[in-house]
Amino acid sequence: MAPWRWHRWRGAHWHGRRGGSSLAFLQGERKGQENLKSDLVRRIKMLEFALKQERSKYHKLKFGADSTQGERKEGAEFWGV
Repeated sequence: MAPWRWHRWRGAHWHGRRGGSSLAFLQGERKGQENLKSDLVRRIKMLEFALKQERSKYHKLKFGADSTQGERKEGAEFWGV
């Protein structure tokens, strides 16, 4: 095989192998994005719960009454545990 043909074959062979690794790379990227999304959703829920607690505390201080009517479950039930 002539040297220039060998170089061309080697380059084509390299790109063929690299295609499979790019698929694995993209799958890893997708999994990472899914993990990030689930983490952000969990953090948002945690912040919403804390905000609800603060609003309840403020309402109790301002009006001296308990404002539990119509609120969602608190604590472990809220998180689905």
